[in-house]
Amino acid sequence: MNGTLHAMVASGQTAEEKARVEKLKIEFELELMMIDMNLKHLFQRYQHELAAVAKDDRQEIYLTLDEHEATAIQNAKTLYQRVQALQNRGSV
Repeated sequence: MNGTLHAMVASGQTAEEKARVEKLKIEFELELMMIDMNLKHLFQRYQHELAAVAKDDRQEIYLTLDEHEATAIQNAKTLYQRVQALQNRGSV
């Protein structure tokens, strides 16, 4: 993603376009940081349950996500879709 945004900043033809892409890059970085923080919390909170599942894939354990963890997962999906759109069409 960063490579795509760096290329877009470098090839931006106007100052407005470069500013728009730079702002988009900052938004992506902030979103990634928030997702990372909340997923780390999720993994820490459920580390024993996740370790049990990793040892025996026949176990089915459902995790109850708090509001921030659920938001992080939804935001990760949304961010993935935005990055795919950016790479495929050159815009978000």
